Amino acid sequence: MICNIDKDGQILFVNSAFQKSLGFTEEELLSKSFYNLIEPSYLENNIFDLQSFTSDEVKNLDLPLNNKDKNPVLLSCTFYTLRDNENKIQFF
Repeated sequence: MICNIDKDGQILFVNSAFQKSLGFTEEELLSKSFYNLIEPSYLENNIFDLQSFTSDEVKNLDLPLNNKDKNPVLLSCTFYTLRDNENKIQFF
């Protein structure tokens, strides 16, 4: 499954496997922030901040993402930064 997000959490791209796993259409997901998919109770008890992913090291996290029916789906997520020619973060 693939989901690209910008440095502020806005979803930029999702593949069909990501869409199917959560039950959203591509249009619905592209209008969301990745933060809005994360189960709120997880955010209350854990720190998840894309701004802290500034190094080029890969981050692996198990995140509960809410599907369209608002039921959490535990996904193993891998985050890595993609940079432009000026070394600015473009997306994860």
